[in-house]
Amino acid sequence: MEIKTYELDPSATELIEILREKYGSHKDYDYFLNDIKKALSFCANNENVSFYPVAGYENGKMCSHAALIIDKRRPAKEAFFGFLECPEDTAAFGILWNALIKEARDKGISV
Repeated sequence: MEIKTYELDPSATELIEILREKYGSHKDYDYFLNDIKKALSFCANNENVSFYPVAGYENGKMCSHAALIIDKRRPAKEAFFGFLECPEDTAAFGILWNALIKEARDKGISV
């Protein structure tokens, strides 16, 4: 799996595709998707938040995703993670998680 940080496009096309594949058959998927889009927009377009998405790709297709979320109103060296989606594969999760932790450490985050 290849790990990349990337700029979130306004429609979050690749992430939405992962969500559609995993959850699209659930009866409340549209409600869920609406909330995810609002949350992504809040994080990506908020003057108090720095949003760093990290994704795993296999054969050029996004297969896993996480984001480092740094809110400047929180204590220094503290951040959140979110938008975590990963295949049911322990190795893939480990690769993604380690990349997210590296991104956090590179930005001076320890908590």
